[in-house]
Amino acid sequence: MFCGWQLLHDYKAISELKEGEILIDILTQTCFHNGKPMQPLVMASILNSWMNEDLESNNIPLSAIEKAQLKVKFHTEKHKGQRNQAVRWTRPTSHFISCRLDCVGVIATDEKEYFGHYSEIEEWPTNYGG
Repeated sequence: MFCGWQLLHDYKAISELKEGEILIDILTQTCFHNGKPMQPLVMASILNSWMNEDLESNNIPLSAIEKAQLKVKFHTEKHKGQRNQAVRWTRPTSHFISCRLDCVGVIATDEKEYFGHYSEIEEWPTNYGG
């Protein structure tokens, strides 16, 4: 979900951070960049809402979740021109930002930890975040 269209709400923040690791505590909606507290990303709220809806639809009490975190290692690069021609942007600029995202999510109960991994390269025009 982090690598989806809703990331557009955080393009500016990610562009300004440039690189490192973001940790999102989905339960508390708090965020850290390279271990230091940061202004929460919009994505923290989106992930929290999604998780709560998913737990409810599967009859899992929120109290059963001890930890819900997403770690995202990322690196941005500003470059001339759009590389991914499959995406159409309104008001594209001559420069774009590419961002490599390597995500690891964990959900933990008192019985077990569940992990998920996902990697992607996202790209957006500089007027959307850089």
